[in-house]
Amino acid sequence: MLINEVCKACSVTKKAVEYYEKQGLIKPKLNNNNYRCYDNNDLTLLKEIAMLRKLNISIADIKTIITSDDRPKALSDYKIKKELQIEQLKTQYDCLNYLLDNEYNVDKAIDTINRRLDENMVIQDKLTHSFPGYYGRYLSLHFGRFLNGKIDSDEKVLAYYRIIQFLDNIDIPEELEEFLSKYLNEISESDLQKIEESTNNVISDISNYIAKNNDNISQYLEYRNSQEFKSSPMYKMQQLLIKFKEDSRYNDIFIYNLKILSSSYREYHEKIMLANTEFLSKYPEANDIYKN
Repeated sequence: MLINEVCKACSVTKKAVEYYEKQGLIKPKLNNNNYRCYDNNDLTLLKEIAMLRKLNISIADIKTIITSDDRPKALSDYKIKKELQIEQLKTQYDCLNYLLDNEYNVDKAIDTINRRLDENMVIQDKLTHSFPGYYGRYLSLHFGRFLNGKIDSDEKVLAYYRIIQFLDNIDIPEELEEFLSKYLNEISESDLQKIEESTNNVISDISNYIAKNNDNISQYLEYRNSQEFKSSPMYKMQQLLIKFKEDSRYNDIFIYNLKILSSSYREYHEKIMLANTEFLSKYPEANDIYKN
């Protein structure tokens, strides 16, 4: 089936289908004439995507759902996140009315509004509101998907406070901050999503990844340990970042408390550590990458 037939069958536009392909949601084969050819599985998947889009589910969330081994659970996780967002919107709406009912008397309304909003705000929003610039974007891009819950225990309250104190008092070297700011401005959410997807594929089956990519990995590690790389600006930035993390106790404070705030991040971090252990057992020379 060609794209025009698919569009008619699924009530979608060609641009939509092409966009879904670009985002990696569908992967049609090419026929002998080099035209994209869609089979019944593609058709079913496109109908599913079109339905989820009508529910106003983002492309990133759709990808999470349709690539899950348990679609109902993935959709349920999305529903929980949506419920929290709805609860936040309702609270914001009620606070708007409260402020208007008090004739925009900020002194009278501020304590009540702050209390109501803080009670219903998810962790990601609390952090990004606390740090509206550089730090907020960093947190949102790299950890946002793990921070859709609430601070619902004394342990999480303490962990959140420690993270706030850490972020509010760290001193990032100017050269490193300029580099990271440029990186954050240039990278898009779709780029980051591709990186995350690739990382998840690797850590979910590190043994298979190593077996399939042994030659490429060896060549990459050889380059990373070469004098050529150690003379590059990227190496310099890497060393600045390593030193910053060591000096600021980034892992001991920020990462440690982030694992308390988010069980999903804690599980992800455990997978990363297990994959890293296996990788280093196979390629001990990779340890040199992170040495000064």
